[in-house]
Amino acid sequence: MVTARNSDITLLSPGEIIFTEKPLIVRTILGSCIAVTVWHPHLKVGGICHFLIANHQQEHKAKVQNYRYGDCALTFLMKEMSQYAPLNEFELRLFGGANMYSSRSKPTVGEKNAHFTKQWAKSYQLKFKQIEILGNVSRSIIFDLATGNVELQQYQQNKVEHNDH
Repeated sequence: MVTARNSDITLLSPGEIIFTEKPLIVRTILGSCIAVTVWHPHLKVGGICHFLIANHQQEHKAKVQNYRYGDCALTFLMKEMSQYAPLNEFELRLFGGANMYSSRSKPTVGEKNAHFTKQWAKSYQLKFKQIEILGNVSRSIIFDLATGNVELQQYQQNKVEHNDH
């Protein structure tokens, strides 16, 4: 269990990443977005990213890294991890990818995000210690970088109808 006063919690917004040796407590809120936590149990170093969309459209790729996209965010996390230890020594957890709106289009943004992240891990022979994805619930996670513990809360959503023309 993660315990902290609200003033001790760092809020991670969409498109942001934290990777640190500091014993921070980080909170983020997810719908169709994805959060990946990484933590090394012996070195006590880790991080978290919160991305909105799996990857850049090829024709729109910018020279500057944009961590709203999973390809950029996960590449950054891997780079940071590799400066400390082999990637497979880190504990990884995956959260988010919910279907937040009624929609006839498949796959949903959440499904695309979740699939992309699982394929990314597979391509580097990485395994997730915990996976809490998809469904129709938003999630709040609190990640304790001192211990690697993650507290998860799920919230039922009232879906909003969208017309697909």
